[in-house]
Amino acid sequence: MLRPRGVGDIDDVVAMDSDPQVRRFLPPAFRDGFDAAAYRAILPERIATDHGPGLGHWILVARAHPNAFVGTALLIPVEGRGPDVEIGWRLPRTHWGKGFASEAARQIVLHARRTGLAELVALIHPDNAASIGVARKLGFAPDGSRDAYGTTFRLHRLASRKSLTAAGFRIRYPPHEHDRDQHPTPPSHPPMSVCGRVP
Repeated sequence: MLRPRGVGDIDDVVAMDSDPQVRRFLPPAFRDGFDAAAYRAILPERIATDHGPGLGHWILVARAHPNAFVGTALLIPVEGRGPDVEIGWRLPRTHWGKGFASEAARQIVLHARRTGLAELVALIHPDNAASIGVARKLGFAPDGSRDAYGTTFRLHRLASRKSLTAAGFRIRYPPHEHDRDQHPTPPSHPPMSVCGRVP
């Protein structure tokens, strides 16, 4: 399940990104220059950023354990400017290989269609076979390369509606104690983003 990211998730996000294996396909400045204290300090500002209607960041949680952190996902303008909107996901190593990334990404793609986006891109490191596999499952097609975030990614693009008609995926909002004050009711268009540049 997916819910909006909040300040109560900072500890889990910092712990996930402190793992060099999680960062290995991310832009070099973040991958090699990671500073947990500095990262923790800027996360509240990032969480408060408004990326536009229907866009933003989500937390992945397990259905059976709604308070268990499984990873993050996003749907944001590339480099904060666009015009392309990218989809992304990142999970702690303990949750790799369980299908969580594919399920979350599919939910976000369907959400993107409901909010009126005609096209999505995924920026994926050329060696990130797992994320390339997720993108292919969702119907993304290779479309050359793109320089962004200080590095070169393999660009994948999704514009065909026929790959987005799968039923049975929807955004759900489990109760979460530390977010109840911030999100007393689920927004009609929760922030969301998907980006293949994460493992």
